[in-house]
Order: sequence, then structure tokens, then C-alpha cells
Amino acid sequence: MPRRLIVVFAMTCAMLTPGCGGEKGQEARYRREPAVVAVDAGLAETHAGGIDYGKEVTALETVMDQCFRRDPVEASNTAISNAVAQHNAWVEQNHERIESAQDEMKRRADAIDDLKTQIESMDKQLTNGDARTDPTYAALTARRNQAVDAYNEGCEQYNADAKTRRQAVDTCKAESDRQKAQIAEGRQRIESELAEYKRWRETRQDLAFYQAVNRLYGQLAEMQQAGENTPEAASCLASLRAMRAELGARAIKESDSREGVVLIRVELAGFAGAEECVMVVDTGAESVTIDPSVVHALGLHESLGDEVHAAAAGGLTTKGRKVTLPEITAAGHTARDVPGVALNAPDVGVDGLLGQSFLNRFVYRIDRKDPRKLVLRPLSEPGTE
Repeated sequence: MPRRLIVVFAMTCAMLTPGCGGEKGQEARYRREPAVVAVDAGLAETHAGGIDYGKEVTALETVMDQCFRRDPVEASNTAISNAVAQHNAWVEQNHERIESAQDEMKRRADAIDDLKTQIESMDKQLTNGDARTDPTYAALTARRNQAVDAYNEGCEQYNADAKTRRQAVDTCKAESDRQKAQIAEGRQRIESELAEYKRWRETRQDLAFYQAVNRLYGQLAEMQQAGENTPEAASCLASLRAMRAELGARAIKESDSREGVVLIRVELAGFAGAEECVMVVDTGAESVTIDPSVVHALGLHESLGDEVHAAAAGGLTTKGRKVTLPEITAAGHTARDVPGVALNAPDVGVDGLLGQSFLNRFVYRIDRKDPRKLVLRPLSEPGTE
């Protein structure tokens, strides 16, 4: 007797449309960046009451890494772009996998439809035939029953697989939504950190940081001159010297795009040796100014003179103490016993102003196109070579 079709083939490939693609977003993997470290104007103390120079230098190195050795704006944009690209790659990969599965389900659905067509054709033949007189009736019935078995089995397996595929699509969509939410959270966090960094720059905490580097540098240099040069102090001093050089190079590079600002490298010599500094060539400044930390590093702190008013960067006037700089070498020329004033650094990476107390020893010309920027020609005056 012909078997009955026991499974309704109701699942269609349309139900397997992928649902995890949609909006192109990003992967949700952000490297956690620490917030901008505030630079304390004081110095950390050990339990014994002394300054923990290693801890101080480590904190300063952290700020260098966050705010100077990378561009936080570029780093933020890169982090977001990378996250979006990774998510898009994930979405594309899952689209391809689901589309491949959909194609396979479509192929199986077509095969099941073919079986149904065959069964319907055989049903017609059996309806028109007579089992008592048709010698092929029994064989046709057997083939029909085999086709029904295959059809029912195919429908059962198809419906089970379709359910699994739909669950996989739902899981994929949920994962995509989770990643997009994580991306949005990461973007919000990065934008918050970026706003914090911008406030840090706008309130001149970058300059406060540089002054903290200089302050610690001057203290360690003075300790070294006094013979208190422990291995840790020597290591910290070398790290601070490297930071100063790095920030000076950064300042010079940035000045190339700033109209009217000329920064050059200058070598100052004192009782304790020589220091390479970065200074603004300021033809409007009456005197050379130099950061007190450099005065200490040169061993000139004990020869500081009276307090005077002096021009700072931007034409402002402030108070500083007189100092005579034994030697200043700039643009290949040296001037000796140059009057100066000890004033705090005017900008990040900049140690002072190269003013007229040095420049008037020479015939000078500022040429931003010249690699030297400042071109000097000696005058026939004592103290100049």
C-alpha cells in the first residue's frame, strides 16, 4: 500500500536570510589606555623621608608615553578605525559563511521539491493503474514508497537544519549587536580621554610637566655635583636628560610649521660642564633667559645675582635672578660671559630665550630657509670668536 507523506515541507530558504550583517561597525577590541597622568608639582617621598627619584622618573615616563611619544588624537582615530575594520571583517566572514549555508539549503530544498514532483507523478500513474492487471504496479508502488521515505527523511532533516541555521543567525546577530555596543562604548571612552587630553593641553599642564622634568633634572644634577651620585640617581639623571632632548627635538620640529618662531640648539657651558638646550631666537628680548634647572645643571646656582624684571616669551615681563653664562655657543659661534636671567621654561622643550645680550655680540640674520635658521657673523669685539 502506498505510504502517506507525513512531513509538510514548509520551511523555505527565505527564512534563512542572514541577519548578522547590516550596519558596518567595528570589532570591539580596544587597547585600554590609561587616562592622562596629572603631574604633581611636588616630589614623591620614600618612607624614610627622602625623595623617591625612581618613582618620580617612572611617573614622568608614563606621561611621555601617553602625551608626547604618540599623537593622542591620531592614536584615538587609529584605535577606532582599527576596531571598525576588525568588526567589518568579522561581519564579512560571517556573511560569507551564512550565504554558503543558505546556498546549500537552497540546493537541498530543490532536491526535495524534485522528489515531491516525482511522487506526485507516480501517484497519478498509480491512480490510473490497476494492481490486478498491471505487472508494473507493484514495482511502481515500491519506487513511490522509497521516494516518500526519502522525501519525509529529507524534510525532517531540512527542518531540523533550518532551525539550527536560524538559531545560528540569531546568535550571529546578537554577537554583532554586542560588538557594536562594545564599539560605541569604546568610542565614547576614547573620546572622553581625548577631551581630557585637550583640556590638559589647553590648561598648559604640558608646560607644568616639562617644568617638573626640569626641576627634578636640576636637583639630580646638583646632587651629582655635590658627590651624591648613586647608581639610581645617575640612571634617573640620564633618563631625564633623554626626556629633555626628546622634548627639545619635538619642539624644534613643531616650530617649523609656526610662522615667526625660530628655535635652535644652543650649547651652554658652566662650572659643572656643558648642557645642550633649545632656545627661542628672540630679537626683542633684552637678555638671554634660561631655565633655573639648567643653571643648576651648569653649577651656576651659587652665583645667581639679584632679582630683576625681565622679558619672558610673548613680551610678558616677570621676575628672575641675574646670572652670568660663561659660554654660549649657537650657530657655530661662541660668546663668553653673557649676561642672562634665570626664568622658568617658556614652553615645552624650550629652555629659554636667546636675546640681545648674546645676539648683539654678532651681526645676525634670521633665515628660516637656511638649515641653521640663525646666521651669525662675528664682530671685532673682545669675548667673541
